[in-house]
Amino acid sequence: MDTLNEYIYDVYESVKPHIKDDESLDERYIRSLIHNQRELWIRNDAAKNRRIPESIVQDLGCVEMERASDVECCDYSSECKVLRTKLEIPRPVTLNNAMAITYVGPLSSSGKGFKGLNHDEAKYFGNGRFTSQGVGYEYKNDRLYIISKNATTELMEKISVRLVAVNPEDVIYFTRCTGDPCYSDDMTYPIIGGLWPFMKEQIVNTILSRYRLPEDTINDGRDQLIMNGK
Repeated sequence: MDTLNEYIYDVYESVKPHIKDDESLDERYIRSLIHNQRELWIRNDAAKNRRIPESIVQDLGCVEMERASDVECCDYSSECKVLRTKLEIPRPVTLNNAMAITYVGPLSSSGKGFKGLNHDEAKYFGNGRFTSQGVGYEYKNDRLYIISKNATTELMEKISVRLVAVNPEDVIYFTRCTGDPCYSDDMTYPIIGGLWPFMKEQIVNTILSRYRLPEDTINDGRDQLIMNGK
């Protein structure tokens, strides 16, 4: 068991005998609980280990780029070439005060990744002696902006992006260079190995606390049966 659909079914079967109306249990609610628990456990793990396990990283495949508008480029050095991703990028999890974007760079696996920048760094990127021909990126407005004074940057049509998404399902909109989807609910769900039993326990407890018949109601029903001589 390792897909989202399988995890949803596992949770549903665990709570079904204990809730008053299983038809009222929305699958979307289970999905949100799974995503929330995943993010919580990932944050806790990062606080202790400060290392991102490969099992939680998602590859966005061939990410298409486009020229950023002049308005969007106002903040950057006038000589910089600025591209942005055509699609909005799934929101990354924040780990240890940094976004969990593990790679932005050329499609070639041997290519050197671009330098991650905060907004202040991005505004002046390329002005330094060692960055004049470098390539950097900034995450803002739910997109990645590629910044460089290197003229070849404008020829960049696609890039590779890997990250830890808050909602893994958001990766469904991205495809590999072969055209295959980067994610579906029948593919491996990106969680830390061995974590599911602990996640499931919390999720099941949350659902039961919301949907299970109150103990007083159960006791009242038992008392009524006794009074009726049944």
